[in-house]
Amino acid sequence: MIFVLLDRTTVYLQILPGISAWYPPVGIALALLIGMGPRYARATLLVGRAYSKVNYREPFVSYIFFPGNSLDFGTYTIIAIILRRVFKLNWRLTSIRDVMVLLFVALPLSGIAAFLAALTLILDHVIPWSAYVHASLDWWVGDAVAIACLTPFCLVLVVPVVRRFTGLPQNAADVESASAGKKVHEARGLRRAIESVCFGAAIVGSLWLALGPRSASNQNRFYVFFLPIVWIAVRRGLGGAATGILILNIGIVLSLQFSGGDPSRFALLQLLMLVLSLTGLILGTLISERDRTEKRLSREEERMRLLLESVGEAVYGVDSNGDCTFCNAAFLRRIGYPSSRALLGRNIHDVIHHTRADGSPYPWTECVLRNAFMAGEKLHLTQDLTVELQRREFSCGAVVFSLNSK
Repeated sequence: MIFVLLDRTTVYLQILPGISAWYPPVGIALALLIGMGPRYARATLLVGRAYSKVNYREPFVSYIFFPGNSLDFGTYTIIAIILRRVFKLNWRLTSIRDVMVLLFVALPLSGIAAFLAALTLILDHVIPWSAYVHASLDWWVGDAVAIACLTPFCLVLVVPVVRRFTGLPQNAADVESASAGKKVHEARGLRRAIESVCFGAAIVGSLWLALGPRSASNQNRFYVFFLPIVWIAVRRGLGGAATGILILNIGIVLSLQFSGGDPSRFALLQLLMLVLSLTGLILGTLISERDRTEKRLSREEERMRLLLESVGEAVYGVDSNGDCTFCNAAFLRRIGYPSSRALLGRNIHDVIHHTRADGSPYPWTECVLRNAFMAGEKLHLTQDLTVELQRREFSCGAVVFSLNSK
């Protein structure tokens, strides 16, 4: 039903007979084939034939109905298989590589489907041979924009829900993706709602400036479409960018539909939207990768902290200047500090190891511990290290390990 309704919108935006500059079913079908697997190819083909009959009234005995639809969706099935098995595409689009592979492999290959499908229109005498190249390029632009606009949106936000609904087995990556929640830098609560309203207002404003009643002949304002998409991508990552691109594209379709815009102008807009989609998706992916990296580092830091706290021995770390960077509770108890706040950033040598056993000063540059970790060497001392704490001296062992050691 969703396929049929979306395909219905293409009927009113045909550039040439049978060719529309807006063809969203292709984007959804490719996302389904990538995210759910090629086993859904037969279902997409049947649905494609159904909306070809319902919306375009294509006769059963025609090149476009049987071989045309088979070639079109068969090509996209092959594209999905290539992306999954050859390029090892992660359908969750968790890295910039996945987005680049999707866009720069699927978009050129979609041209094959466009040229094959346009050929069936010529065999059916819908368009002349002289218009073959122009018709093929128009078909490709409509498919390419749908892939850049709808496929990432469906893969990031729709396919995970569909996979859970259909009962497909969940792996660790699926569970992590489902429980990821909001990104590190995203607003929460009321601020998030206000920010979302501002996003919507920015999209509406850009549509009014570029396609409003006073801009029919001014095509130099199309750059305003980049402003809300870049803003949304920076704030909400890949999911936000994909959503913003989809809403903006739907807004362009509705604006031209209700204003009686020229479909040829819509083709130019769609070509610009293709460039905008590439920009927004790449920027959104970089932001999402940053958030995932920060989350992963935060988890690793928490795991390290719990590990240090569970150790009974005193453990601390210093940087190249000898300043304390971390310490555990056992170390704080040994030196008599209530918390690490008063110790972090201070030179450990000046705190506990500034005096030799005979009472003479012990310079930092001569410290055996300092020389060991600066040289990247491991050092193990047993009861040979004299430490002074609160005018009280005692001997202890020490193990030095440099993170830069090989």
